Amino acid sequence: MPDIRVLVVDDDRVLRGLLVDVINSQPDYSAVGASTLAEAEAAIGPARDGFNAILLDQNLPDGEGGELCERLRRDGMTIPIIIMTGAADLLAGVWSRAMGANDHITKPVRMREVIERIQFHLLYPYTVP
Repeated sequence: MPDIRVLVVDDDRVLRGLLVDVINSQPDYSAVGASTLAEAEAAIGPARDGFNAILLDQNLPDGEGGELCERLRRDGMTIPIIIMTGAADLLAGVWSRAMGANDHITKPVRMREVIERIQFHLLYPYTVP
């Protein structure tokens, strides 16, 4: 069984599928996808201990990824959360961290960068204040 479980939350079916496939191709990694905040909350569950990292799209059909990130941090979740956004300006990264994210990635994403950032945050954990 894989040691590292990643939740990929994005409403773009193609991108979500590619991210899940790329993560699943890494040794000792497994990923599952969700397309909405509601699906993400259901996958995370009340125990909040099933995943080692979350890739979270900022704009989802039922709300903003930053809101979920903020709720998870309030609930005490400390795993790496990386927000993906189409906004390429400096404020996007500042805003992501203000919501409690460890990092943000600007779309269009580069698959190798996604893997490297997940690995980095798992190796060098940083608890967002």
